[in-house]
Amino acid sequence: MAQPAEVNEVAAARERLEAVRREVSRVYMGPARVLDAMLVALLAHGHVLLEGVPGVAKTTLVKSFATALGCTVRRIQFTADLLPADITGTYVLSPRDGTFAMRPGPVFANVVLADEITNPIDLEGTYPLPEAQIDRFLLLIPMGYPTHQEEVAMLETHNAEAPVARPQLDVNDLLRLQSITARVHVEHDLYEYAVGLTTFTRTHARVTLGASPRATLSLIQAAKGAAVLAGRPFATPDDIRELAPSVLAHRLVMTPEAEGDAHARAAVITEAIARVGYRRSVRPV
Repeated sequence: MAQPAEVNEVAAARERLEAVRREVSRVYMGPARVLDAMLVALLAHGHVLLEGVPGVAKTTLVKSFATALGCTVRRIQFTADLLPADITGTYVLSPRDGTFAMRPGPVFANVVLADEITNPIDLEGTYPLPEAQIDRFLLLIPMGYPTHQEEVAMLETHNAEAPVARPQLDVNDLLRLQSITARVHVEHDLYEYAVGLTTFTRTHARVTLGASPRATLSLIQAAKGAAVLAGRPFATPDDIRELAPSVLAHRLVMTPEAEGDAHARAAVITEAIARVGYRRSVRPV
């Protein structure tokens, strides 16, 4: 059985993550919550769905984030004519010796940016991802327009020459950080609490398909990532409550009557947090 994460190693992990946050913030001028959510997903071995209109620096954020992590990054543009070989790569014939050599596609990178995955063919706008795909994103992070101050800061920073992020970690550092996160302590009561929240969504009158067991596991993993980001070797109910909207809401399939309500999914999670209480069990001494 793995040893629980210790206070000193979690504190050291937090310092390394703070260095990444500061470095990315030199390039990306936006809300700190966005970067924090990406760090949580990184620690929890999860994928992130960035949602926002064009031009709000989603690609800039991902590229600077990957660079600060010391990782390779590749971008896949999901156009209508994209083929599987454009992602995985293909074998190319060498005329000199008549052999085939593998030319790896962009999926062979530490960080892969799948750009515009919700684009319809020959139409404007976007379409929702299928349930089987959306359930595999640990977090959904909405990226709106920057505030007035953030946009002014972006203009000043990128005026003459755009800043470039510098590596603060390497892949081995990331593996150690993820190992520490996996060993963060979670009380049994928090497991009960997480299951209570997801179960609530499965029986809600406005929900056709509630949060899956994978969603419950994702909620616990994200809570452990948030604990490391806060410098704690243990998760708390507040970690679960704060992350529940980002982890659970996008996974819900609403009834036809509620589908047109842009805030319906978030409202269900808010109701779950309000109605599902956290109680610490009494254990015999």
